[in-house]
Amino acid sequence: MMKVVYIANACEHVVRPFCDELYKELGEDFKFLEVVGLDKAREGIGSVQLRNYVYDMRNSKEEARKLCSDADIVIFAIVDFYYIQDRIRENKPTIYYSERSFKKGIISFFKPKNYFYLNKNFVIPSKNSNFYLLAASSYASYDFHIINAFKNKVFKWGYQ
Repeated sequence: MMKVVYIANACEHVVRPFCDELYKELGEDFKFLEVVGLDKAREGIGSVQLRNYVYDMRNSKEEARKLCSDADIVIFAIVDFYYIQDRIRENKPTIYYSERSFKKGIISFFKPKNYFYLNKNFVIPSKNSNFYLLAASSYASYDFHIINAFKNKVFKWGYQ
C-alpha cells in the first residue's frame, strides 16, 4: 500500500474532511503530522486528540523528517522546508498545498528576502522534479504562475 504523509502546522477543520477520506482509503498508511499546533484561542478547531491519523510531532522534529523521507507521497503546507529538503533532492513526489502567496501584491516577490526564499524553495525545485502545487484557490495557482513556478504541475482544489 502507498504511504502518504500530510505535514502542516496543525490539523485544522478545513483539511479534516480531505484527511478523513485519505484515512478511509489508506488506513494506517496515512499520517497527518502536526508540527506546531494551534494557539489557545483556536484549539477547538484542530487538535491532535481528534483523529487517529494525527500525530503530535511538535517535539519530534527528526522523527517527522524521517516519516516524510520514508513516505511515498508527502503533502505539506506552511511548514519549514527542513522536513522535505531530502525529498526534493531525491526527486520523490511532494505536493505543496497553498493558498494565495501574494495577498499584498506581486511586488512582495521582489523584496530580496522573499525573492531568494521563493526561488530557492519553489521556482528552482519545481522545474525538474516531482514537486507539485495543490492550489487551494485560483489565486494560488496564478501567484505561482507569475513567478514561473510549478509550470504544468498544478492541481487546483478547494474554492476555485
